[in-house]
Amino acid sequence: MQLEITTRHGEISEAAQQKIQSKTEKLLKYLDKINAILVVVDLENKDNIKLELKVSADRYDDFLAKTTGGEIFAALDLAISKVEQQIRKQKDKKIERHRKQ
Repeated sequence: MQLEITTRHGEISEAAQQKIQSKTEKLLKYLDKINAILVVVDLENKDNIKLELKVSADRYDDFLAKTTGGEIFAALDLAISKVEQQIRKQKDKKIERHRKQ
């Protein structure tokens, strides 16, 4: 799995990048076919940080979540939650299609 962390209008520390990596790796328990994860952190407004999380996986469309929050990790947790919901929904759809046949 490839992880890319990009920042706009500023930089984040190496420790924060490591924490982002450990949190995004938790998505592997929901979907093991993940190829790449892209995290974009926009620090233009320090009080309202914008975060985009894009997950690419084999045989699935890309999963995308955009969130805002007071700090990076609150926004990241919200984005991960949104992507988890999208993954569960897609997996349920695939299971339902196979059951109908």
